[in-house]
Amino acid sequence: MASENNTTILCQKRGDKMMVFCRSYLSMLVLMLAFPVMRVEAAVTQDLSYNVFLDGSRIGYHRVSIEQQASVKIVRTEARFNVKFLFINAYDYMHAAKEIWEDGCLVSIQSQTDDNGNKLFLHGQDRQQTFIVETGNGSESVSGCVKSFAYWDLDMINATHLLNSQNGKYTAVDIVKVGSGEIQLGQNRVSASHYRISSDEFTIDLWYSGNKEWLALSTTTESGSTLRYERY
Repeated sequence: MASENNTTILCQKRGDKMMVFCRSYLSMLVLMLAFPVMRVEAAVTQDLSYNVFLDGSRIGYHRVSIEQQASVKIVRTEARFNVKFLFINAYDYMHAAKEIWEDGCLVSIQSQTDDNGNKLFLHGQDRQQTFIVETGNGSESVSGCVKSFAYWDLDMINATHLLNSQNGKYTAVDIVKVGSGEIQLGQNRVSASHYRISSDEFTIDLWYSGNKEWLALSTTTESGSTLRYERY
């Protein structure tokens, strides 16, 4: 309590006009010593970057930034594809989304997509355990713990439905582990666990490292081409 004693001596040396201020200061000092300062947990950010290939040719990128503080995650996604045919832009795609997760469930999502000139938007919000999704085609309500196609989160394998962050469709899925082995990732061969998401409309293969980090994705487009993501 040396600080308090020094302050008392200083106040005694001052005139009566300072006494009210000194008493207030001492009271505040006692309160600060009596109650510990609450610590705020620092946010941790993880950045994931992927090259995107169409039939072996690089066409763009997909990036994910995950900021976590306690049980809350803020996830920002950016994707950009450009397909050329005879040096002419044949297809352009741009997608940006921001998702907020809490305790493993989606509580908010906003996205904008430009699919070769077809512009889409999506807004979703959890409202008293009902997730409301709004798009250009109207709104839809979903109950329970909602998850999106969050490839970065291996815990999504337990989901029976996933929300499409582009068009807002809540899709019934079946997710299984196919096996484990090595895959080609850039110039290296790496060990990975292989999972598969299946629906009535598509199949998506995913690979994860031993510490559950998303490594790669492969799917077949409507035209029969192979779309592949590889982390770099």
